[in-house]
Amino acid sequence: YKRQVPFLLLQQNARRNTVIQFHKDLVNILPPDGIASRLVLGLWRRIHRLVFLSEGLATTAKERFGLDSTAISVIPNGLDEEWLRYDAEPREKRRLDVAFFGRWSPEKGVDDLAEIFGTDRLGDRFSCHVYGANHEQDIQSNLVFHGWANRDTVIDAIRHAVVVLLPSYAEAYPMVLLEATAVGTPFVSTSIAGIPDIATASGGGEVCAPGDVDGLERALEALLQDEQRWARASDQGYRWAQSQTAAAMAGQWSELLADLET
Repeated sequence: YKRQVPFLLLQQNARRNTVIQFHKDLVNILPPDGIASRLVLGLWRRIHRLVFLSEGLATTAKERFGLDSTAISVIPNGLDEEWLRYDAEPREKRRLDVAFFGRWSPEKGVDDLAEIFGTDRLGDRFSCHVYGANHEQDIQSNLVFHGWANRDTVIDAIRHAVVVLLPSYAEAYPMVLLEATAVGTPFVSTSIAGIPDIATASGGGEVCAPGDVDGLERALEALLQDEQRWARASDQGYRWAQSQTAAAMAGQWSELLADLET
């Protein structure tokens, strides 16, 4: 927000139409200080169009922060066409139980991840492959660390995981869940920001409250062991993802900008 304020003041002084796209939940963007928060909200209320990544994020903006619904649009992130070139691998060809992608940091829910795959929990039967993070300490969990991986490795891992897990505490509209649906990989994630919208629209995954380790474990176990449940989520997510292209979202942006010009 500190970078936004001078820009917005200049735009308003020049009487220019302005569009802001929010990549995070407003709860995580607004400054904690009351005066600064009111200043930023006051500037946002004068913006011509506020674009959010999901209906849930837009609803929060309207109901919690009082932003004008007539100035709000929803345009999600879109998938690169490369993700739509792949068929969904059948379950029997998938060689990874669960895959996690992200930094090894508390906000990504890694402590919950380690607990879920402890040897007294799912770790006694299943393993979780961790991409994008290394951890040198001895963890009594069935986690396999691969470190930062190139794009081809990531695609291969998502395609060949039975389930993608994202136990995060801070997200907006995570691309990894869209990418999972695009290759027919069901997901389990936390019910924050725009993630419930992805789960509801796609039918390709399940969500639990952040920090609900027991709930996340049950959702994972259900998808890992119930073949019909897994197949249903895989198929529904795969079919939904075909319409979530970057080209389709670019069309929505074109319409929005053309509308502002008129």
